[in-house]
Amino acid sequence: MKSRRKQCRYTPQGKPYKELEYMVNSDGKYVYCKYWKPPIGMDLRAGLLFLHGIAEHCERYNVFASKLSKSGIFVFSHDHVGHGQSEGKRTDIKEFNVYVRDALQHADLTRAKFKGQNVPIFIGGQALGALIAMLCMNASPVAFQGAILFSPMLLSSSLYPSKIQEYISNIMTFIYPQYETFKIEGRFISRDETNAEEYDRDQLVWHDGLKARAVTYILKTQKRIEDEIRNVTWPFITFHGSADVYSNVEGSQRLYKVSQSEDKTIRILPDVYHSILHDSQYADNVAEEVLTWIKSRTQMFDKGKYCICKTKPPT
Repeated sequence: MKSRRKQCRYTPQGKPYKELEYMVNSDGKYVYCKYWKPPIGMDLRAGLLFLHGIAEHCERYNVFASKLSKSGIFVFSHDHVGHGQSEGKRTDIKEFNVYVRDALQHADLTRAKFKGQNVPIFIGGQALGALIAMLCMNASPVAFQGAILFSPMLLSSSLYPSKIQEYISNIMTFIYPQYETFKIEGRFISRDETNAEEYDRDQLVWHDGLKARAVTYILKTQKRIEDEIRNVTWPFITFHGSADVYSNVEGSQRLYKVSQSEDKTIRILPDVYHSILHDSQYADNVAEEVLTWIKSRTQMFDKGKYCICKTKPPT
């Protein structure tokens, strides 16, 4: 007789997926999903697909997402393959487009749940997630009303990865792609000691070195999107800390300067580190600005009360 463990899929942490919300991607991988729903009876203003950064997971954005949901924004997210409670080798990237494909799939699945309501959906993300969000906008601009970007990983900083780390990653990608390079450290994520320590204690965060193949593919994607940002015409707002050592602030500045969008906004926050939404000085005000930005680009669709149709995860 087959054991129960063979009959049921489990997260990397050993929790049965049947107890969680998830989707199955095109490769058959189980992808953990998270939803922050507006209070029942509240007018539904918009949806927001929010994508987390490298080595972390979607529930790190509980506070931000909860704040938006209380104002009528249906926020949804997932752990990228190889992250958090999703299946896959930790932080490994075999093909960057998998992230884009999964994000578009999640948007389509969520859009189908809205019982025929014409709900505008936005997309946003942190660092790697912002990079994925931009690629989604370029791949399917009609699918989203605009992009909300935090510390977009358009350019690497002068520290991470260093030129030596980049060189080693390029070589090890072909020899041993699971080779671990530099680590993402809490002390560089947030200047707030409490938030930095919380990051370092988080068991769903990958605290070992980023895989060589992941670093290589991120750098290749940065070069790819460098050629595409001149053609950006979709609405966006980008936030970036001036003291970010993981995502170069010049990336946001270049996006704002050279894109052809007629609806673009940039906010450079002085002395802020990589994770703006985990900065006690700015997090609340930034969330309010995001909410205002979304509201100013939407009207109440269907004027109906919030209602969502439950659908089974795809198999």
